Amino acid sequence: MAQTQVSLPSGENVTIEHKEGASEKDILSFAFDEYVVSKDTGTVIGRSIAQGIDNLQQSYGSTLEGLGNILDAESLKQLGGDIVANNQAEIDARAFRERQYLTERDGVAGAYDYVAGLTGQSAPQMVTTMGGAFAGFKGGAAIGAAGGPIGAALGGAVGAFTGGFLANMPYFYGSNRERQKEAIERGY
Repeated sequence: MAQTQVSLPSGENVTIEHKEGASEKDILSFAFDEYVVSKDTGTVIGRSIAQGIDNLQQSYGSTLEGLGNILDAESLKQLGGDIVANNQAEIDARAFRERQYLTERDGVAGAYDYVAGLTGQSAPQMVTTMGGAFAGFKGGAAIGAAGGPIGAALGGAVGAFTGGFLANMPYFYGSNRERQKEAIERGY
Protein backbone atom coordinates (compact mmCIF):
# COMPACT_ATOMS: atom_id res chain seq x y z
CA MET A 1 0.00 0.00 0.00
CA ALA A 2 1.08 3.54 -0.74
CA GLN A 3 1.00 6.40 1.76
CA THR A 4 0.24 10.09 1.23
CA GLN A 5 0.57 13.01 3.68
CA VAL A 6 -2.57 15.19 3.80
CA SER A 7 -2.95 18.51 5.62
CA LEU A 8 -6.33 18.92 7.34
CA PRO A 9 -8.13 22.27 7.82
CA SER A 10 -7.09 22.18 11.50
CA GLY A 11 -3.42 22.25 10.39
CA GLU A 12 -2.87 18.63 11.45
CA ASN A 13 -1.00 16.40 9.00
CA VAL A 14 -2.22 12.82 8.62
CA THR A 15 -0.89 9.86 6.66
CA ILE A 16 -3.45 8.19 4.41
CA GLU A 17 -2.79 4.61 3.31
CA HIS A 18 -4.25 3.82 -0.10
CA LYS A 19 -3.88 1.57 -3.14
CA GLU A 20 -1.10 2.31 -5.60
CA GLY A 21 -2.34 4.61 -8.32
CA ALA A 22 -5.23 6.12 -6.32
CA SER A 23 -6.19 9.55 -7.63
CA GLU A 24 -5.51 12.67 -5.60
CA LYS A 25 -9.26 13.35 -5.58
CA ASP A 26 -9.99 9.92 -4.04
CA ILE A 27 -7.28 10.39 -1.39
CA LEU A 28 -8.51 13.86 -0.42
CA SER A 29 -12.13 12.72 -0.46
CA PHE A 30 -11.31 9.85 1.89
CA ALA A 31 -9.34 12.18 4.21
CA PHE A 32 -12.22 14.68 4.23
CA ASP A 33 -14.81 12.03 5.06
CA GLU A 34 -12.64 10.33 7.67
CA TYR A 35 -11.12 13.31 9.49
CA VAL A 36 -13.21 16.40 8.76
CA VAL A 37 -16.76 15.05 8.44
CA SER A 38 -16.67 12.32 11.04
CA LYS A 39 -19.97 10.45 11.28
CA ASP A 40 -19.55 10.10 15.07
CA THR A 41 -20.34 13.56 16.37
CA GLY A 42 -20.40 12.43 20.01
CA THR A 43 -22.72 13.73 22.69
CA VAL A 44 -24.06 17.26 23.06
CA ILE A 45 -22.06 17.80 26.26
CA GLY A 46 -18.89 16.34 24.74
CA ARG A 47 -19.12 18.53 21.63
CA SER A 48 -19.84 21.55 23.80
CA ILE A 49 -16.86 20.94 26.09
CA ALA A 50 -14.64 20.65 22.99
CA GLN A 51 -16.09 23.94 21.73
CA GLY A 52 -15.45 25.58 25.12
CA ILE A 53 -11.83 24.35 25.12
CA ASP A 54 -11.29 25.70 21.61
CA ASN A 55 -12.80 29.06 22.63
CA LEU A 56 -10.57 29.20 25.73
CA GLN A 57 -7.43 28.28 23.76
CA GLN A 58 -8.28 30.77 21.03
CA SER A 59 -8.69 33.53 23.62
CA TYR A 60 -5.39 32.64 25.30
CA GLY A 61 -3.72 32.64 21.88
CA SER A 62 -5.16 36.07 21.14
CA THR A 63 -3.84 37.26 24.50
CA LEU A 64 -0.35 36.09 23.54
CA GLU A 65 -0.73 37.80 20.17
CA GLY A 66 -1.81 41.03 21.90
CA LEU A 67 1.09 40.87 24.35
CA GLY A 68 3.41 40.34 21.39
CA ASN A 69 2.04 43.54 19.84
CA ILE A 70 2.46 45.47 23.10
CA LEU A 71 6.00 44.16 23.73
CA ASP A 72 6.95 44.28 20.03
CA ALA A 73 7.90 40.58 20.25
CA GLU A 74 7.44 39.05 16.81
CA SER A 75 7.76 35.44 18.02
CA LEU A 76 5.04 35.96 20.64
CA LYS A 77 2.75 37.54 18.02
CA GLN A 78 3.39 34.61 15.68
CA LEU A 79 2.79 32.00 18.39
CA GLY A 80 -0.46 33.66 19.44
CA GLY A 81 -1.60 34.05 15.84
CA ASP A 82 -0.91 30.38 15.14
CA ILE A 83 -2.92 29.31 18.20
CA VAL A 84 -5.83 31.53 17.14
CA ALA A 85 -5.77 30.19 13.56
CA ASN A 86 -5.56 26.53 14.62
CA ASN A 87 -8.44 26.84 17.06
CA GLN A 88 -10.55 28.78 14.57
CA ALA A 89 -10.00 25.95 12.07
CA GLU A 90 -11.16 23.41 14.67
CA ILE A 91 -14.21 25.54 15.52
CA ASP A 92 -15.09 25.88 11.81
CA ALA A 93 -14.61 22.15 11.16
CA ARG A 94 -16.83 21.26 14.13
CA ALA A 95 -19.52 23.70 12.97
CA PHE A 96 -19.43 22.13 9.51
CA ARG A 97 -19.73 18.59 10.91
CA GLU A 98 -22.64 19.60 13.11
CA ARG A 99 -24.48 21.24 10.22
CA GLN A 100 -24.05 18.05 8.23
CA TYR A 101 -25.31 15.57 10.81
CA LEU A 102 -27.29 17.26 13.54
CA THR A 103 -30.88 18.35 13.51
CA GLU A 104 -32.71 20.69 15.82
CA ARG A 105 -34.81 18.90 18.42
CA ASP A 106 -37.98 20.32 19.96
CA GLY A 107 -39.51 20.06 23.41
CA VAL A 108 -37.69 18.55 26.37
CA ALA A 109 -34.94 17.08 24.15
CA GLY A 110 -34.26 20.52 22.66
CA ALA A 111 -34.17 22.10 26.11
CA TYR A 112 -31.72 19.43 27.26
CA ASP A 113 -29.50 20.08 24.22
CA TYR A 114 -29.56 23.81 24.94
CA VAL A 115 -28.67 23.47 28.64
CA ALA A 116 -26.07 20.76 28.00
CA GLY A 117 -24.52 22.93 25.29
CA LEU A 118 -24.26 25.96 27.54
CA THR A 119 -22.89 23.88 30.40
CA GLY A 120 -20.29 22.17 28.25
CA GLN A 121 -19.12 25.36 26.54
CA SER A 122 -18.69 27.21 29.83
CA ALA A 123 -17.10 24.29 31.74
CA PRO A 124 -13.48 25.01 30.69
CA GLN A 125 -13.78 28.66 31.74
CA MET A 126 -15.43 27.69 35.03
CA VAL A 127 -12.65 25.22 35.80
CA THR A 128 -9.95 27.85 35.27
CA THR A 129 -11.88 30.31 37.44
CA MET A 130 -12.33 27.80 40.25
CA GLY A 131 -8.67 26.77 40.05
CA GLY A 132 -7.52 30.38 40.30
CA ALA A 133 -9.99 31.12 43.09
CA PHE A 134 -8.90 28.05 45.06
CA ALA A 135 -5.21 28.91 44.72
CA GLY A 136 -5.95 32.52 45.70
CA PHE A 137 -8.02 31.40 48.68
CA LYS A 138 -5.23 29.14 49.96
CA GLY A 139 -2.59 31.84 49.51
CA GLY A 140 -4.75 34.60 50.98
CA ALA A 141 -5.76 32.48 53.96
CA ALA A 142 -2.13 31.61 54.66
CA ILE A 143 -1.08 35.25 54.55
CA GLY A 144 -4.12 36.38 56.56
CA ALA A 145 -3.53 33.70 59.21
CA ALA A 146 -1.12 36.10 60.91
CA GLY A 147 -4.21 38.06 61.93
CA GLY A 148 -5.91 35.05 63.48
CA PRO A 149 -9.06 33.30 62.27
CA ILE A 150 -10.71 36.50 61.10
CA GLY A 151 -7.58 37.48 59.18
CA ALA A 152 -7.44 34.03 57.57
CA ALA A 153 -11.10 34.29 56.55
CA LEU A 154 -10.69 37.79 55.11
CA GLY A 155 -7.40 36.87 53.43
CA GLY A 156 -9.01 33.78 51.94
CA ALA A 157 -11.96 35.78 50.59
CA VAL A 158 -9.75 38.47 49.08
CA GLY A 159 -7.37 35.82 47.72
CA ALA A 160 -10.22 33.82 46.15
CA PHE A 161 -11.60 36.89 44.39
CA THR A 162 -8.15 37.97 43.23
CA GLY A 163 -7.17 34.47 42.06
CA GLY A 164 -10.40 34.00 40.11
CA PHE A 165 -10.06 37.45 38.56
CA LEU A 166 -6.45 36.91 37.52
CA ALA A 167 -7.22 33.45 36.11
CA ASN A 168 -9.88 34.98 33.83
CA MET A 169 -8.10 38.11 32.63
CA PRO A 170 -6.26 36.37 29.75
CA TYR A 171 -9.54 34.81 28.59
CA PHE A 172 -11.49 38.09 28.70
CA TYR A 173 -8.70 40.10 27.08
CA GLY A 174 -8.23 37.55 24.31
CA SER A 175 -11.92 37.04 23.58
CA ASN A 176 -12.42 40.82 23.48
CA ARG A 177 -9.56 41.10 20.96
CA GLU A 178 -11.18 38.43 18.78
CA ARG A 179 -14.56 40.22 18.86
CA GLN A 180 -12.83 43.48 17.89
CA LYS A 181 -11.06 41.76 14.97
CA GLU A 182 -14.40 40.37 13.77
CA ALA A 183 -16.04 43.79 14.03
CA ILE A 184 -13.23 45.39 12.03
CA GLU A 185 -13.55 42.70 9.34
CA ARG A 186 -17.28 43.44 9.09
CA GLY A 187 -16.64 47.16 8.77
CA TYR A 188 -17.95 48.36 12.14
